[in-house]
Amino acid sequence: MTHGEAQNVSTNEDWLERLHRDVLDVPAEEADVRDEFSDRAELERINYATLEFELERTRKRLAVWDIFLAHMKAGAETWDEIRHSLTQEDLDQITAICDGIPLREILLEG
Repeated sequence: MTHGEAQNVSTNEDWLERLHRDVLDVPAEEADVRDEFSDRAELERINYATLEFELERTRKRLAVWDIFLAHMKAGAETWDEIRHSLTQEDLDQITAICDGIPLREILLEG
């Protein structure tokens, strides 16, 4: 998936809310009705590519936050202190994690 494709996928802001509503917030009556469907193709399909992209971005986000957390555990209490405590190895690791996607895009929510 190229960076341009990632931008197109991430512009769909409603997908996670819709997935949450479809999976977790289904009222009992609606759940009964859905169980009665004999043809599962009639149900709304989950966009696999979007879900896969968001999962990968979340993994990257967590990996970067883990690096920041290590510096916080070592005593950094502000973003300025974290930035100044990052080693070249940390920066190389963050660059590898981002894999061409801007860090800001990885860290910010959809």
